[in-house]
Amino acid sequence: MAWEAAIVKDANGGDAVIERSVNDERKYRWLQLENDLEVLVVSDSKTEKAGAAMDVNVGHFSDPEEVPGLAHFLEHMLFLGTEKFPDENSYSSFLSENGGRSNAYTSMESTNYYFDVGHAHLHGALDRFAQFFIAPLFTADATDRELNAVDSEHAKNLQDDMWRLFQLEKTTSNPNHPFHKFATGDSKTLRDIPKANGIDVRERLLAFHERYYSANRMRLVVLGRESLDELSDWVRSMFSSIRNTGVAPPAYGCADGPLTSAQLGRVLQVVPVKELYTIEMSWPTPPLRGLYERGPARYVSNLVGHEGPGSVLAVLKSELGWANALSAGQSFDNSDFGIYKISIDCTTRGIEHVNEIVAIVFAYLRLIIGDDYAGVERWRWDEVATQGANSFRFQPPTAPFGFVSRAASKMQIYPPEHILSSALLREFSRQDIIDLLDRLVPENMQLIVAHQGLEGRATEEETWYKTRYSVEDLSADLLDAWQPSGDPLKLLASADRDAISLHLPHPNNFLPTDFEIKPFTAPEPLHADSIIGSFQSRQNRQPLVVSDALRAATETLVAGINSDGAVHQRSLLNPWDEGADVWRPPVLIASGPEVGGLLWHKQDTTFKVPKGAVTISLRSEEAYRDPRTAVLSELFSNLVQEYLVEFAYDAEVAGLFYQLRNNSDGLIITAGGFSHKLPVLLDRVMETLSDEAAFSEKEFLRCKEKLIQDYRNFEKEQTYQHAIYNCTVLLNTPRWHIDEKLAALEAIDDARVVRDHARAYLRSATLETLVLGNFTPQEALQIAKGARSKLPSDAVACPGAVLSAAAGARVVALDDGVEALYLHPTRDADNVNSAVEIVYQIGPVLEDPATEAALRVVAHICQEPCFNRLRTEEQLGYIVFSGLRLDAGVAALRVIVQSSRADPFQLDDRIESFLEHFAENILTKLSEEALRANKTAVSENLLERDKTVFAELRRWSPRIERQTYRFAKLADLIEAINTTTKADITALFADRILNKAARRKLTVGYFGANHVAGLSSAHGDARQDKNHNQHQQHPASAMAQHMRSDGSQKLWIESIRDFRATHPLYPSQTNKL
Repeated sequence: MAWEAAIVKDANGGDAVIERSVNDERKYRWLQLENDLEVLVVSDSKTEKAGAAMDVNVGHFSDPEEVPGLAHFLEHMLFLGTEKFPDENSYSSFLSENGGRSNAYTSMESTNYYFDVGHAHLHGALDRFAQFFIAPLFTADATDRELNAVDSEHAKNLQDDMWRLFQLEKTTSNPNHPFHKFATGDSKTLRDIPKANGIDVRERLLAFHERYYSANRMRLVVLGRESLDELSDWVRSMFSSIRNTGVAPPAYGCADGPLTSAQLGRVLQVVPVKELYTIEMSWPTPPLRGLYERGPARYVSNLVGHEGPGSVLAVLKSELGWANALSAGQSFDNSDFGIYKISIDCTTRGIEHVNEIVAIVFAYLRLIIGDDYAGVERWRWDEVATQGANSFRFQPPTAPFGFVSRAASKMQIYPPEHILSSALLREFSRQDIIDLLDRLVPENMQLIVAHQGLEGRATEEETWYKTRYSVEDLSADLLDAWQPSGDPLKLLASADRDAISLHLPHPNNFLPTDFEIKPFTAPEPLHADSIIGSFQSRQNRQPLVVSDALRAATETLVAGINSDGAVHQRSLLNPWDEGADVWRPPVLIASGPEVGGLLWHKQDTTFKVPKGAVTISLRSEEAYRDPRTAVLSELFSNLVQEYLVEFAYDAEVAGLFYQLRNNSDGLIITAGGFSHKLPVLLDRVMETLSDEAAFSEKEFLRCKEKLIQDYRNFEKEQTYQHAIYNCTVLLNTPRWHIDEKLAALEAIDDARVVRDHARAYLRSATLETLVLGNFTPQEALQIAKGARSKLPSDAVACPGAVLSAAAGARVVALDDGVEALYLHPTRDADNVNSAVEIVYQIGPVLEDPATEAALRVVAHICQEPCFNRLRTEEQLGYIVFSGLRLDAGVAALRVIVQSSRADPFQLDDRIESFLEHFAENILTKLSEEALRANKTAVSENLLERDKTVFAELRRWSPRIERQTYRFAKLADLIEAINTTTKADITALFADRILNKAARRKLTVGYFGANHVAGLSSAHGDARQDKNHNQHQQHPASAMAQHMRSDGSQKLWIESIRDFRATHPLYPSQTNKL
């Protein structure tokens, strides 16, 4: 069996055997403490971060009916002080100071708390964490304040269709099952209604914690560098005092699941916020989690969710033009019920054929059922099992933050032996698959259809999100027509019926069979001068000298940094020694016409897995000249990806991937996965770029429609996302606004226009390729040659053109002593949230590691106090963030806040007040010990080693894509951080953040529905931006009365294009070869 070759078993002195991957070097031990707390301790001698998670077997299903959201409210409260550590931010500030972070979530049946921290500080973090479950404070003041955070979290989700549809499913479900409850809670359910009914919510919080937070219902995971014995001792000493009340698992007192006969055989017709066209088919099932070794739902989903030829999606998308995407699987799998769901993203044409689309799904199910369930075959199950076994066998070590959370959650479901290996399929059970298929029948289905055209039919409004909808029974004739035992396709028009061809998948030829790790071959790096000439400077470019390029190719970046951050060493090792050196950068091994430009390569000696990753930068001056060419480039890449779906799906499920993405320089092609079959996938991708069959009129119209929807739907995103987006457009050039691109897209009406653009694009394109992983230099060369061979024969192939074709990203230089403001009402009239992003621009740092180091350190120190002040204490909103912003090598400090309680004027005031408080009360009083701890945290976060070849690709590829080639930059930055002083950071903060006469400040703000009325009355008439369709409402005289009287000059931005045109640009950080 495939799974047997993927595992090893050991107990390591624990109370149970644990299965792990044969390539997993971590050590595991399962324990059960005297208080019945079950624990998994993990020793990883190489980890930079430690972490822990606690999963408590209680969620919002256990909320009292009279206090919806209580479990979620309790989750928030545990972060706000304990008897041993009473300061509200003791936990978060300890983690932040030591390079860590935390999070939590409340689900239906569990609440999960987790964190990571620098490995040397696990003991202190665990001590604080354990007190959550021993003696939390629940102070009255914190309870009153944190309620606002819960309310803000709910307000954030009010216009989110995912949350709206989820709650609608819940609200309309069986009222006797806890699935129907409102999970999040808000100020009404947690304050107003309880108060009116004489309920003390704080007392309910205490009682809930007392009743359900019992050690026997908890599962703990701890991961650190320490030995299993030491970690076990820590766990026993810190967590043994958690009370064990012996509380039984939650019992919900409902024999039926959330979908009973009253909810089945009906259709919910829903009006979404965004321009969506979706169909969801849901069926109740028993809980299937106990069948994890057999995987009946995975088997069915592998067939119904397949995207290859003959699949439901292939028919709906390619043959009929009715759908864009399809997913299938077990949507919910709880302790007492399951729900199997098929979701379809339709086109505007497709949503007019809901009954026919459902018929096609049932016709496909009929293929599986066939004569005596002929589609239930052992070889198909073996394929799914092999895919899972390959994935488990070669899975990389998961970062502690995610690992501990998921493992703690799995401990509630699986036996100790299978906590890590629960995804392996071990036993083929034909009957289990048949039992599931027998449930997927029309009369047992709830159908949900969502699109804005249903507004006229909506007769009801959901309680919590105010979603408009209607409920209708499905007719007996329709249910009968859909029966898989009959002929569902008779509902289709004869022309449509004749056009389609459904069949089950063929064997997957992408499954790898060669897992050899290639013997290391030393590359022959090119000398930059002799191959591509001297590095040249260009107007507004920073020249890169040859010595820097050679250093980048020959130095190991960082050997290590000690725990207090005081020592840093750079090791000048031979970069081509066969050794585990994740810091060794790629080297330039080929240049010229045969590879279309430049080829960089690094053979893996670190991860030792049969996987690879490739990035190809296809640069062209045709990519982004204006909004029209930007949109044509996006359509080009979208059409190629859509054309490849049926071919590439097998590759995806076999453990490979590819991606096309556009930037201002051109098209970036990324591919990765098992090295055995990766070149086959990459060859086909490159070949399709020039395949005119990809540019059919039918596919063009579908892709254009989908892209228009995506552009329009951006208007309905969160206001803080609009602030971030417009800040990016304001500061960066070239960057075309989404409104400009939408106008250009609507004017493109022929697939031939895209085809012609693709031809011109490819003829002018040059390639820069990076190959990493289990590939020798010769194999990398073959990959690059193969990519070049797929381009037109007259394509540019001069290495010098690789750089000259790219204009290079430039960043607007803000004016000294000027506050630029770009303020608007939200476009979504129903969104109550306002938001700002405020940027304090510092300047280019690529060649100035000292300034970047000082900014990174002060931004790190600032992050937790900012969150604590603006979110926890002042309760401005759920989303509060501060940190470093980097735009093409230009650095800034940024603060982002979204609030339903305060408008952008007020948010600006509170942010400015905080920054003054931070400088006076935190920065000036910072001890040398605290500074050293924060410097270490910043350094260790930067030095966290890549865990996979794909993570390594993300490290090196931006330096090549952006053409900076500063592979050794990290070493310089770490050195600068280690020498940064308190004087450096206080001077930077005083001169560049607080000094209103010299600082460069940009405020981008959006006014939510709660505040826009006051904005309109203050501003008078609205003006239309001449460059894009966004209303401008900001006469300076009216706005000035809302702003702080700081004496600084203000610049009101009325046009993004004019603002960028009238400001100087920083030199490009791109280097020209």
